[in-house]
Amino acid sequence: MKRRILTFALLLSLSLSNIFANTNEEVVNAKAANSFKKEFSQAQDVKWENTKQYVKATFKMNDQVMIAYYS
Repeated sequence: MKRRILTFALLLSLSLSNIFANTNEEVVNAKAANSFKKEFSQAQDVKWENTKQYVKATFKMNDQVMIAYYS
C-alpha cells in the first residue's frame, strides 16, 4: 500500500513539473526563428516572448545582452 501511494505521488509530481515547467521553449513563429538563426548564429541563452504585435528574442552575444524584434 505504501509503495502504491509513493509511486502515485512520484508520478503526479513528475507530471505536474512537466506541465508547469518554464523551459523557455515557447512556440515561436518559424519565419522569426529561421531569420534569427541566420542573423545571430552565435547567440546564447535565447529567451523568446510572443505578443500579438511581435516576437521578441532576448539573448547574449559577444558578452552583451541583445534584443531582436520580429513582426
